[in-house]
Amino acid sequence: MILILILVKLIEGIIIKEVTDKNQTKKFHLDRATTIITMPGAADSILIGNQNDSYCWSQQPAVKTETKTMNIITEKDLTDYVYQEETPLNFGQFISMVHVRDGFIAITSNAKIYHLKFNYNYIHEIFSFPDYGNPYEFAGFRWKVDLQAYAPTTEDKEEIPQILYLKTNNLVLVLYPNSAQFFSMYEMDANSKHLILYTASSWKKRKERGLTKEYFGYVYSSVGREGIDVYRVSSYDVRFELTIDLIRLFPDFTKLSDFIVIKKDHDEFHMFMLDVVIGLIELAVEIDDGEFKYKVRPEIPRKEGGIAVDTKNGRNVFVVYKELFRYSIIEYLYDKNIEGYEIVNQHISYQKVVGLKVTDEFVLIQGLIHHQLIFSNSFKLVNPDTEPTIYTLFGVRNFMFFDQNITDYPLLKKFNITGFQYDDFFFGVTGSGAFLVRYNFTPAGVKCYSNNETQILTQQSYQVKYNVTQFIDGEVNRDLVVRHSFYLNVQLSYPEPILEDELIKTLILVFVLLLVCLLALGCVEKVRQRHENEKFKTQPKTVEMMIQQNPFSKINQKLMSDDYKSKQERKKDKKKSQMQSQLI
Repeated sequence: MILILILVKLIEGIIIKEVTDKNQTKKFHLDRATTIITMPGAADSILIGNQNDSYCWSQQPAVKTETKTMNIITEKDLTDYVYQEETPLNFGQFISMVHVRDGFIAITSNAKIYHLKFNYNYIHEIFSFPDYGNPYEFAGFRWKVDLQAYAPTTEDKEEIPQILYLKTNNLVLVLYPNSAQFFSMYEMDANSKHLILYTASSWKKRKERGLTKEYFGYVYSSVGREGIDVYRVSSYDVRFELTIDLIRLFPDFTKLSDFIVIKKDHDEFHMFMLDVVIGLIELAVEIDDGEFKYKVRPEIPRKEGGIAVDTKNGRNVFVVYKELFRYSIIEYLYDKNIEGYEIVNQHISYQKVVGLKVTDEFVLIQGLIHHQLIFSNSFKLVNPDTEPTIYTLFGVRNFMFFDQNITDYPLLKKFNITGFQYDDFFFGVTGSGAFLVRYNFTPAGVKCYSNNETQILTQQSYQVKYNVTQFIDGEVNRDLVVRHSFYLNVQLSYPEPILEDELIKTLILVFVLLLVCLLALGCVEKVRQRHENEKFKTQPKTVEMMIQQNPFSKINQKLMSDDYKSKQERKKDKKKSQMQSQLI
């Protein structure tokens, strides 16, 4: 890229550095919508045309989604017993799920768990041959288990257990208020008809137990006012380590609604915890030879009504708060200069929000029916009024992003046939089934289309401008934005004939098909000859057949000569006359 002119402006406290790039000329064909230019990293773009009948327009950064659904719970799973049983665990609908290796486990309100594995080939539309189940579904049923039959006590049969997958050792924890059990996914894959549950020997009994999650080989279990219990995941068990006393560290602490743990360095972790009253709090944890050391991070402005928290990098932290008649999604950004957090973005939703997940480019906000995708700070810095992408999916109970770190499938190749990457999808459960949503981040660009033949060979001129957010040490620079601009000349033309490389590919394909046909015909003829030979061998051979078999051999040529035939006839007549004389 050639830089021709650089200007610096100051607008609303943000330095705008204007850069003029080299002009470009592009072509596109009639009746073909074509993206002629893409601008990766652009937060937004504008296209200024000098003509009334423009056939090009600017394309803003967007997220393209594609949804697949499937049914899991069938009529045979819903018996009269389920509806007649007077228990809070009736109706048997899915309420949650966990991501396991190459699939997921979903649990129903009557404590039944279903295991399904992904059909990767179908997900990426490469083949239609499934690994499991129906060839036209993204996952296949493997097994089902009724956990009520394995509940340790009568009281536990009335509870909905919490399930947690431990990717460290491929175990699944089944959690009750006062106990914990686990089973091996390896054993279930080997023998799905027989569930073997083991007891977690050092699991602590608590009056209250909330969210339980695993991060980096440790299990964190929220236990109300008592804090967070921490367990170490061993090869075939979970062992109690300690309890983090949150009241001692945060005197105003009341109750956690959500938390997340991220890894900063080799032995340093940061815990982002959401209290229902005081809001977001952060704790740095360092593990030194098995000893836990804590450091309270900078205080974040107090705010009540916290529902969910998530972060990808530990700097941009997203939190959902419930307010009066609305929900607020706030993005906090850690500023090293002030050693604290400040609000950089805020999105208001008047539809119910139950959770959120964060990627590098956008935030997925989970609702009841309508779900939203909003861009993160790096894309909204100079364009804060960007409208969220909304997609509709009924009855979502829970969802997770696909984690390639817990897969045995050889996903070494990225399937780019439809523009989607192999790991760019999230999935979840509804009341009776599952869904999978593939997504693709589309950068800003310029797109053109025309079906008007009168515009053939005409040329249009545009000015393109786009803003790029700058980063310093991986963090968004909120004081500087680079604005690029250049002139673009676009020409419309008829579709070109088959290109040379495409023609070569076509000829090679035709040659291969002809070769295959010739080989097939040769094989058919060979089989026919073999069949004729075997048929000939089974029949008695006569002189005529011998002649037909090989008419050009010396013996057969002799047999075919007239002298030989006349001698044979005279011999027959002489023999016949002798027989007649003997009879007389």
